[in-house]
Amino acid sequence: MKRIASLLMIMAVSASLFTGCAPGDRMNQETEDTVKKAPMAVPVKVESIARGNIEQSVYTIGSVAASKSFTVNSKNNGDVLTVNFGVGDTVKAGDVLFTIDAYDFTLDKNSKLYQLSNSLEQAKLSLDNAKKTLGDKQLLFDTGAASQMEIDNARTQVDNAEISYKNTLDNYRATTKTYESRTKDYKVTSPVDGIVTGSTIEEGMFATTQNGFTIVVAENLVVNATVASKHINEIAVGQKAKVSISTIEKLYDGVIKTVNLTGSNGSYPVEIEILKADSAVLPGMYADVHVQIEVIENIIKVPLKAVLTEGEEHVIYVVGEDSKAKRVPVTLGASVDGDTEIEGDVKVGDQIITLGQSYLSDGQLIEVKE
Repeated sequence: MKRIASLLMIMAVSASLFTGCAPGDRMNQETEDTVKKAPMAVPVKVESIARGNIEQSVYTIGSVAASKSFTVNSKNNGDVLTVNFGVGDTVKAGDVLFTIDAYDFTLDKNSKLYQLSNSLEQAKLSLDNAKKTLGDKQLLFDTGAASQMEIDNARTQVDNAEISYKNTLDNYRATTKTYESRTKDYKVTSPVDGIVTGSTIEEGMFATTQNGFTIVVAENLVVNATVASKHINEIAVGQKAKVSISTIEKLYDGVIKTVNLTGSNGSYPVEIEILKADSAVLPGMYADVHVQIEVIENIIKVPLKAVLTEGEEHVIYVVGEDSKAKRVPVTLGASVDGDTEIEGDVKVGDQIITLGQSYLSDGQLIEVKE
């Protein structure tokens, strides 16, 4: 009897193993099936569609140069006493760039002016004596003790003494002025506000009139570039430009200064003036230039990276109802700097998908990420 009961229990356990699972196991299986059947949301990033302007431009590359450059050399030979600036320094008009030893010059100046001063004193004394003699002769003439000839001779002496004094005075004044001017030449100054771009002078060297500085006017820096023949008719003097100096990672406003219509091998030289250039911009630096040729205003523009090409169609995806992607065919217009004009079934304020759109299809569930 016991043997029959045991056999029945074993058969019951076996039946339970083959016919189903425990209640808890059935719940786990149902949850897993539900997850498998739920659609996956594609993570995306979005931007709001807005109106704006697109500036179409012609791109070129060139090098920075100075439209105004000054060579400031020593006007006298001599030992260099001080050098106050170096290449790359900013200078103001009137700044003393360097000084030359003026010792020998000063000795010569003092000696010459001393001699001229003595000559001037002698000329003045001779004039005074001539005038006194004329006065004395006049008194004698009035009393009949001197002849008219003596009066005439005395007056001639005064005239000659006045000429001699005047010539000596003029010589003294001119020589003094010359020495004063030459004295300034031993302190060499900058004629303009600018940047030192070259130097051939050092303290302690013997300078000649070939030694000095090269200074460029910072506000007159230009970019020398060329434009391809297919764009030359779009370029004109006065057009605005953006000048990017990658070396210093700065952007400057510019304007077309000259356009040379005589080209070579399909390239035409142009000159772009850099407006309000600072001391960071130096001749020789490379520059990227975008010349503005047209502004398209108040258009719907989107990031070009958001536009997909599917066969012969351009499409974008926007956030539709119920967090689903909506496929929108669009027509492209002007494109520049990563933005493009579009036309299609979109409006300002729509959320365009800019990241993740390559994995979407129309009606795909999406999840917007910040």
